[in-house]
Amino acid sequence: MRAGEIVGMTRLKTHRFPVDVRWLDGKLTLASVPGKEPLEVATPPEFQGGIEGVWSPEDLFVGAVATCFTVTLVSAARRRNVPVRTLVVRSFGDVTRRPDGRFGFVAVELMVELETDAGHEGEVQGALLDAEESCLVAVSLDTPVPVPAHVTAAAAAAAAAEVPQRSAGSRSSSRSRTTTSAPSRRMVSEPPWRSTATTSRKPAECPAATPVASVSKAAA
Repeated sequence: MRAGEIVGMTRLKTHRFPVDVRWLDGKLTLASVPGKEPLEVATPPEFQGGIEGVWSPEDLFVGAVATCFTVTLVSAARRRNVPVRTLVVRSFGDVTRRPDGRFGFVAVELMVELETDAGHEGEVQGALLDAEESCLVAVSLDTPVPVPAHVTAAAAAAAAAEVPQRSAGSRSSSRSRTTTSAPSRRMVSEPPWRSTATTSRKPAECPAATPVASVSKAAA
């Protein structure tokens, strides 16, 4: 299907993202995008001829998944009117021999730490599922992307009033948290790439991760 082709009453858009790469020396290259600062990219030190202290293709691969998921999650939370106080996504890419005999990525794991307001924990889980299903980079891969999540809710004013006052000027110290755990609707013991929603694009032979989501709720 070509760019601009009309299906029904909807005109489909095609976006193209150009990246030029120039070889500098050894295993070092320079990647450039029009209007942006160039970025040196090299073979990682884990491999022969690799260079310390320089972004690698592997870093960019994992980073692309993590950053895409992060901004997609923020958009999903906004659509659900979920306050996002803090959000950190830690990512890990596993490279080894694949079931097809080739050496490559077998999984990219995202560990989400998100803080919201009390009472919005359930909607956060919905936003997480929305982001899993619509993250452009992740859905373009045949590599599993499990997403364990840890959600915390900021203490309500009433709960804060029960905490002994430490100092008149210390507003941040008046937060209180207790912890409870509840599994996500999808992030349970069965790997997500074996669910009916993703079986068609996830290799069942890949090793199962242990994605377990927990929700921490502030003291009420």
